Amino acid sequence: MVSPCLCLHYNERRELFLLQERPVSRKTQIFISYKTGVENNLTFVANTIHDLLVASDYEVWMDTSDMIAGEEWPTQIYEAIGKSDLVLLLLAKETAASDWVRREIDVARGSRVFVLPVLIRDTHKDVEPVLNLFDLTKVQALTFRENSESERKKLIDAIEINKEKTRERQEEWLVTLQSENQSIAVLKKRFNRTNKSFATYTYRSEWAECKIHMAAGDMTRMRGIDVLVNTENSYMQMARVFETFSLSCKLRLGGSLFNKSGFIVEDSVQEELYEQIKYEYPIPINMGVVVPTHAGHAESKLAKNGARYIFHAATVSVAPNSRQPIKPLDNAEIITAVHNCLNTVKEVNADQGVISPPSSLRREQEKQKTRQYTHIESIIFPMFATGRGGREQDLDEVARTMVEAIIEYLGDYENVEGFTLKDIHLCAYSQLDVAIIKPVMDAVLAR
Repeated sequence: MVSPCLCLHYNERRELFLLQERPVSRKTQIFISYKTGVENNLTFVANTIHDLLVASDYEVWMDTSDMIAGEEWPTQIYEAIGKSDLVLLLLAKETAASDWVRREIDVARGSRVFVLPVLIRDTHKDVEPVLNLFDLTKVQALTFRENSESERKKLIDAIEINKEKTRERQEEWLVTLQSENQSIAVLKKRFNRTNKSFATYTYRSEWAECKIHMAAGDMTRMRGIDVLVNTENSYMQMARVFETFSLSCKLRLGGSLFNKSGFIVEDSVQEELYEQIKYEYPIPINMGVVVPTHAGHAESKLAKNGARYIFHAATVSVAPNSRQPIKPLDNAEIITAVHNCLNTVKEVNADQGVISPPSSLRREQEKQKTRQYTHIESIIFPMFATGRGGREQDLDEVARTMVEAIIEYLGDYENVEGFTLKDIHLCAYSQLDVAIIKPVMDAVLAR
């Protein structure tokens, strides 16, 4: 379930028992999701519905009237959805153009909060694309275009009929957790059943076909993936070996050579990364730039799992002496980083695996193996900037941005030549991540 899951991101202790300890006598809570815009009259209609519901003794939340000064507004919106019994989605043709409405419905769906579509303008046929976008074609939409007594009564009746569905769905999820001997406290730990293809979607365009997977668990444990993408800082300094909670550290350790006593004798990935940036890349490296290395020593854990390369994407901008030492990656930079990783696949293929700087010993070894080189067919991405990169609270948005970036890339004919990927994996590390990311991928890829 995502509502408690998403709330865990923002206010974990307070929201942890949200579902289990809701007061029985509380008012029904309604969240109104709509495309803001005074000029197109949608906000006026939303306010009309808001006032009607308040007068009918419901507790209603909408972003123009219930914001708390001093708190981050995305946090307030996500928490409000998580506490709601029902989300009213106000429909008009313009609704599909609102990224925030899409985000709110993704959160609601993952939260097991029932979504009731209400047509406030245009015709049912006009909003069919909107219903398809939100996967709500099987839900009967109400009409509220005239504010008539009949429309008001139908709206209240529909709320009363459906308001318990959210609680029922959420309680079913809690029962599932208990039956699996899992507690909410473990949701943020690594997903136990590591699976590189937890959910699989097939993307087809006129000139390309590729499977896009949601992987679950620790990507450094997954077998048979050619390229592992690492989210790295702008100085390309991998995490220290005792920071085992970070992907950078796990890749560093996984690519290292150990002796029989368990001590590192060759820090293979970091050493190669230093060599790459010494000759090819000035530091600090711009956001989105990708530096390829091999996946460590030939006898390393990663190599034995079948990993061939690590693509180090600069996704954390570090400025130690500034007021903002870590600058979060914005959506445009996420798209750039995803596209650069996919372009790097083509570049490595074109060079037949020769990626090391000129005159280096490793480059000569690579040249000797070009005849045995096989094209890269699979790659796995972590969720960019959601660890220490400043986007921890935006996992759903980051996931959507990355999926859409992949689709955009695959849909561009200019990218077809030399494209050999058959499988693209997006990794959800924890059970919490799985619960948040899968609804996003369902919404974008399963339609």
